[in-house]
Amino acid sequence: MDALEMNMIMVSAKKADIRDQLEQEERRTGKKRKREVEVWIDRVESLEDQVHDLKRKVKEGCFLSHLKLEDRVSGLTTLVDKLHERGRFDGGLTLDVQPAGVGHNLSHEEHCARSQEV
Repeated sequence: MDALEMNMIMVSAKKADIRDQLEQEERRTGKKRKREVEVWIDRVESLEDQVHDLKRKVKEGCFLSHLKLEDRVSGLTTLVDKLHERGRFDGGLTLDVQPAGVGHNLSHEEHCARSQEV
């Protein structure tokens, strides 16, 4: 249980750092967060809730079976570890947002080339 809590603390700290970085980047003109980053943050928050709930249940003695507790801790530890690995956004956290109207005045050749890509 201690290892799970420690790993969760590290992932939560990473989430806080990523949020801070996102706020800085989003303040810059034309930047928005990637959907994969938002999904990752949502998953971290969900796991934070699950770990907190498990910790509460352990303190209250809600687990009748030590095996069930071990299985739950093991499962959550695996998920936390995967989230930690996936929290490396090598391609960056944000995307450049194209201003409205940009790219709408394509030449005939560009328009044909794009329509053939679909």
